[in-house]
Amino acid sequence: MYLHLNSFTIFPYRKKKNVLRGGLDADICSSERYQPWPIKFYTNISTNCIFLKSVCNEEGQVVYGEGNRNTDTTCRCDYTSGYNFLVKPRHICFCVPSEEDCSCYLKTCPDSSFKLAPDYECIQLRINTSMSQCRPVVNGSVNSNEHQSIIQYVPRENNISASVTWKTFAGISTLFCSIGMLIFVCITKYYHKVYFMDQQSNVELPIVFLKNNVIITKASHIKEKRVGRSMILQIDHVTVKDNGEYCLNIACIKSNPTQLTVKPLFKRSLENVSILEGSKTIFECQTEEENSPIEWFKEGDRVTNNIQNVKTETLPGHIYRLTISQTRLSDCGKYKIKKNGVDSEATLEVKALFKRSLENVSILEGSETIFECQTEEESSPVEWFKEGDKVTNNIQNVKMETLPGHIYRLTISQTRLSDCGKYKIKKDGVNSKATLEVKALFKRPLENIKSVEGSDAIFECETEKENSDVEWFKDDVKMTYNTEKLETEQGYIYKLTIKHACVQDSGIYRIEKNCIRSEAVLQVKEKENSDVEWFKDDVKMTYNTEKLETEQGYIYKLTIKHAGVQDSGTYRIEKNCIRSEAVLQVKALFKRPLENIKSLEGSDAIFECVTEKENSDVEWFKDDVKMTYNTEKLETEQGYIYKLTIKHAGVQDSGTYRIEKNCIRSEAVLQVKALFKRPLENIKSVEGSDAIFECVTEKENSDVEWFKDDVKMTYNTEKLETEQGYIYKLTIKHAGVQDSGTYRIEKNCIRSEAVLQVKDQWFNNKPSLTPFMKPTLDLKTIKMIDVLLSKFFLHTFVENKGCRKCNFCKNMSLYKCYDCKYFLCKDCSRKHNDENKYQSHLMQLISDSFILNCKFSVEDDIHGERLISDIKCLPNGEIVLVVKSNQVITFSVSGKQRHVIQLEEHSSVMDVVDKNTVAVLLEKKRNVNYSVAIVDIQQIHVQYIRDIAVKCCLGSFIYVENQLYVSDLFGITVINMSGDVNRRFDLSFTPYDMCYDVNSQRIYCIHSDNSELVCIGRDGNNIFTFVDPNLKNLGGLDIDNEGNVFVLCKNADDDFGCVIKVDSDGKSSDVVITNIQLSEFYQDSCICFQLLTNSVVIGTYQTVYIYKKKENV
Repeated sequence: MYLHLNSFTIFPYRKKKNVLRGGLDADICSSERYQPWPIKFYTNISTNCIFLKSVCNEEGQVVYGEGNRNTDTTCRCDYTSGYNFLVKPRHICFCVPSEEDCSCYLKTCPDSSFKLAPDYECIQLRINTSMSQCRPVVNGSVNSNEHQSIIQYVPRENNISASVTWKTFAGISTLFCSIGMLIFVCITKYYHKVYFMDQQSNVELPIVFLKNNVIITKASHIKEKRVGRSMILQIDHVTVKDNGEYCLNIACIKSNPTQLTVKPLFKRSLENVSILEGSKTIFECQTEEENSPIEWFKEGDRVTNNIQNVKTETLPGHIYRLTISQTRLSDCGKYKIKKNGVDSEATLEVKALFKRSLENVSILEGSETIFECQTEEESSPVEWFKEGDKVTNNIQNVKMETLPGHIYRLTISQTRLSDCGKYKIKKDGVNSKATLEVKALFKRPLENIKSVEGSDAIFECETEKENSDVEWFKDDVKMTYNTEKLETEQGYIYKLTIKHACVQDSGIYRIEKNCIRSEAVLQVKEKENSDVEWFKDDVKMTYNTEKLETEQGYIYKLTIKHAGVQDSGTYRIEKNCIRSEAVLQVKALFKRPLENIKSLEGSDAIFECVTEKENSDVEWFKDDVKMTYNTEKLETEQGYIYKLTIKHAGVQDSGTYRIEKNCIRSEAVLQVKALFKRPLENIKSVEGSDAIFECVTEKENSDVEWFKDDVKMTYNTEKLETEQGYIYKLTIKHAGVQDSGTYRIEKNCIRSEAVLQVKDQWFNNKPSLTPFMKPTLDLKTIKMIDVLLSKFFLHTFVENKGCRKCNFCKNMSLYKCYDCKYFLCKDCSRKHNDENKYQSHLMQLISDSFILNCKFSVEDDIHGERLISDIKCLPNGEIVLVVKSNQVITFSVSGKQRHVIQLEEHSSVMDVVDKNTVAVLLEKKRNVNYSVAIVDIQQIHVQYIRDIAVKCCLGSFIYVENQLYVSDLFGITVINMSGDVNRRFDLSFTPYDMCYDVNSQRIYCIHSDNSELVCIGRDGNNIFTFVDPNLKNLGGLDIDNEGNVFVLCKNADDDFGCVIKVDSDGKSSDVVITNIQLSEFYQDSCICFQLLTNSVVIGTYQTVYIYKKKENV
């Protein structure tokens, strides 16, 4: 701005003022009126300004600015009471009522936690910390002391006689001064310069510019100039500091003062910040509406967005922000923002997060290391790092903990050399670092030794002077001998001496001190070739190994044929105590193995498995007996599916089933629940009574059929349903002797049998007089006498209170004839045994514990003679015979033939495998070893184990847990179900016959040469030997339910024999059956015990005898 001074009067009259009259005169508007520029105002028109100022008195309105002589009052809505502009004004903060609609309405925020901000936005006071562009309302009006409204001033006429104070702000410079002369005012925008001009040029007087009555000193931004007759004061980059009264002093005469007011460019300046290290720092300021660029500086250096943790941004409303994320100590200093040459400064003070930082540690190996630091009270989590890698509590010897007072500790127990490095703790992005230096405990560690067998080996090491004890180990086993300790100036020397070292001394030796170890290997070379040993999972192996010698050394091989999953494991070879290990992993051949099945008797049971696509054949086994029927194979994308179907499965089908492929097996168990919960029971009845057979089955709705002696019956049957199942009844009313027989019920091909014995109304033992009558007596007379004798016999039996007497004399009876049912005394028995008439009758002492109950012949019209080789009883009571016509035959307890199974070779002996299967030893062929036939009675199927590894056999063998024990002259050979030898044990005697007790796991043998019963264990060890005078000509033996041994013997002078019972401990014996009629071929006689009925079954030549135990014995 330029100021011109004309007609300057230096010496005015005293107490007078200069007044210019006759021209235009002007004055300022009153406070309630205004008149905008450039409307001209003449004194001869009106004495008031044209416009009356607006009043902000509508609902919700408050005064924003009072206005001035050329601007109207501005209004705003009272946001403190919830009011907002109904129509958005041109300026966000205020509205001019004379130019726009300033109506207000009540604005509603989401809830009570929100309030209106000065910018009329709903904010949540506890969360939102944003800066408002509009200034706040104070006591219902705008606070005008902090910020001045923007006013545009107009130039004044040159005839103004009164001094006026003018205002300016950075970027718009306007100045007016008056000293009673002609004035020229220039408005300069955006040049930041102010000019004072003097047009007095004729008088040379001392001229100075004053500011606040102080001479203005020269400065870089203040310049004084004389241009022609004008004096110019130029102020560059006007700032608030330039505020004041300016005047021109000419020869001690001052002009009227002119007030220079510079409005701050920064409506809101930067503020000093004091913050905790690691936190976020925000510098923020707001300027007037001026769009020139800004710059940020720190300590005079320009700040840009390229700095990693610094971000500068410009927000709406001319708000400028500088954000420092994760503030560091190095960020301390003075920050400045510059706009249009105007600065705003603030200081950043960063308080260290770590009150006590980590410190470097130097420690001896094996000691405990502790890193510790303390931070300000700030609860954010911390992280520990070593060489940039995160440290966790999962590391074995490292422990991290937080102590009260924001103390953080990292403890390394038994520090090792590997723990050396740089450690760092990080919290809120702020780090504290320290270095760990670990000094080696072992100044000189152990060294490997190679030695020759017989030489001394000495291990030696040296440690720092640390007084803890040391321990020596060999292959992780502690050693306590031949150690030595020496002390030197530098430390301790430890020695371990191994004198005359041998190959087994080879290994890894270790010394430990403070849990710090030093290791070395001792290799002792053998003098001569030594053997190697193979191990699987630390178990020694002795098979399938091979050794090859080459120029380079020896090659050792271990071959595992047909490897299975069970062969997976760690294999090791050792030589001279030196080992080498490797792991074998075998992938399962069976992708889906067999699964156990639980089924109801009579239902179909299906085993199914899936294997990899491998084309070798498979084999099925039941309880180690091969099966060849009802199998199926299906091919899929995943592999092969194999099925085994057991139709109408019975209880006897229960067992372990196995499939084998490439010698790999999968097993499963079939459990068949009995269909008959309560089977039929044998019935003894008297002629004329009702006989009722009754059984209970599971709830299975199929039909049943009844049979008598294999003939179907269709009458007198009944079915009842209960919660437990179905009850089936068969009633035989007024049963007669002809109703006796075997009765059977069948359901789903499952059967249950029982025997009905009907006695006549008198005694079965009533005497028959026919043998003693003369042939001349007629039949009527004989019957009458027979009835009289029967009545006499009944009277005699009752009179003697049950003690039987001889049927032909008054003597007490000793014998009973099985064929005619007589009870005979000794004398009468001799007569009865007249060979000419009764040579086929069987006589037995009535004192025997077992009485002959039944006998039957195995000869028939089709096959003719059948010579019995061996006899056994199945668990269901059926009798199985091996006859010399290459057949296996089964009979019911009543002698009814059931099955005939043909074998390929002559058979000698057999044993029971399970409920439905027997194993038969076949005689040896020329140039071919013995074979074994596995016979499934139910399925009528035979599977052969050919050419078993036995070359000599006495014709005796037993089945024990999937193994066959075969006897010979010198002992017993044990073979598996594939015919291979598992083991053998020699005996001091020749076992001519054998039987096995499952409960005691003992084997009983007949030593025929010495007539002894010998008991041995499964390993061949002798348990006891029993000798009895009655034990002569021993023929066979078997075990009863109580573990007693029944031995069949033959008299020396005739063809009769007896059965002797020996208790399980071999301490006592008893003759339980006498007067057994054996064949002249005594070797063809055999014995077995029927566990179901407690009966002794004897087979001799072509006849089977069944002796049943007395009920009172």
